[in-house]
Amino acid sequence: MTSSKIDKKEKESMLADVYGEVIFICIPFIALLAMNAIKSLSSDVNFFTTVFFSTDWSLISAVVFCQSAYKISRIIPKCGTRIEGRKYTLYLAIRFLYITFSMIVYGCMFFYPNIWLGFFQFLVFLGSLIVFIRDGLASAILDFRSKEN
Repeated sequence: MTSSKIDKKEKESMLADVYGEVIFICIPFIALLAMNAIKSLSSDVNFFTTVFFSTDWSLISAVVFCQSAYKISRIIPKCGTRIEGRKYTLYLAIRFLYITFSMIVYGCMFFYPNIWLGFFQFLVFLGSLIVFIRDGLASAILDFRSKEN
């Protein structure tokens, strides 16, 4: 998908919108990191251990994947017949697979916490942010193109 019809100012606006949404998603985790830092100062618990043993990473990954699916689902009706239904179904199936995977990681971390699984769920969280940015830009471009026609 090329976006050559979109001028530089519109691209900057789209990026600012998506990055702003990502910042709002990250704010609770900045607070989580701050609370874990304070907790590690007041006890014998290692900061990185408390961060990676938190199940919040995989739980929020599922929320972020849901938000990505919502963003695209919101724009699809505006596009009309220009979107092929089978490809959209594949897109949704993959997003639900990501959501399910995040929830499985959450369950594993909840019942069998270990540092490797904690690190893995953090990587899943970073992956969800990448998917969110990509889907956010795609929905912004699709929205722009639907307004053009």
